[in-house]
Amino acid sequence: TREREIALEEFYDKWESDYLVVDKWLRMQSTSKLDGVLDNVKALTQHKAYKETVPNSVYALIGGYGSWNVHMPVDGSGYQFLADQVLRLDKLNPQVAARIAKFFTRWRLFEPVRRAQMEGELKRIKATNKLSKEVFEVVENSLADE
Repeated sequence: TREREIALEEFYDKWESDYLVVDKWLRMQSTSKLDGVLDNVKALTQHKAYKETVPNSVYALIGGYGSWNVHMPVDGSGYQFLADQVLRLDKLNPQVAARIAKFFTRWRLFEPVRRAQMEGELKRIKATNKLSKEVFEVVENSLADE
């Protein structure tokens, strides 16, 4: 709602100089169960509060969203977004990217539709050229037969 947007922006304006509070602000929004959270997370990746070169900022926003993967959109767009972020972050900080990739490691525990979506994104990540050894190891281990 408009009231929610105003409250969030007013809160940010008040606390923008405190990076710990800003990280909580990002995480709170990325773990919301409200409709449209993926679109909101995507928009927040463009917000001045989000810094993809700062691990805690990534963990707050992208990690927060990934931690709620049972609430992903049923069309697979949430998993695609996470995989895109892994690939993007892998070029900047492979350790951070590998940590985000770990959200896919439990893919076999999900119902068939989500399981197939997650497996597909893992395979897409694995097929990427010049993948870091950190991310490759997470993905390879996740896809390996048990």
